[in-house]
Amino acid sequence: MESNAEQFKKINKELSRLESNNKSLTFLLFTVFIMLILAIGYIIYAEVEQPLFGKWPEIAKEKENLEVENTRIKAVTDSVTTANNFLMENSPYYNGVFFEVQIGAFEHFDLKEYEQNLGSLKIDTMQYMNKYTLGKFRELNNALAFEKDIERLGITDAFIVAKINGERVEVKEAINAQKENLY
Repeated sequence: MESNAEQFKKINKELSRLESNNKSLTFLLFTVFIMLILAIGYIIYAEVEQPLFGKWPEIAKEKENLEVENTRIKAVTDSVTTANNFLMENSPYYNGVFFEVQIGAFEHFDLKEYEQNLGSLKIDTMQYMNKYTLGKFRELNNALAFEKDIERLGITDAFIVAKINGERVEVKEAINAQKENLY
């Protein structure tokens, strides 16, 4: 059996060891905390500023080059789309979605004998009715603007009609087909 003095020495020795471990763990925890703060600070800095080392400058330059190229490609694509729409709108063929402005529908009035001299006036005969339309637009907004101009000329009952590949459809159907890039 140990004496009280020996037990006191053992406890005192164990206490010293625990205090030493506590200091080591406190230092380790403090070091990890400082490293975490530095890492968060660097991440925030990297989001706001371009870091001075590593691959960041190369990545930033490549990103800038890609953004310039993307802008150039978008301009070319827009130009080609505009040219294509112009050609399609002026073509006698219907390939895809188009909008027209109907200015009249008559059962006993027929201008077919003048059709070649009427320019962009189109005549569709449907159910014993001759339906007269003007314009041929890929974009609904252009057709709506044209419709307003036609109404200002005095044809107040003009309205938009839609065609997909030359067949009349509901305007809503044509809009949905355009949104879904079906045509």
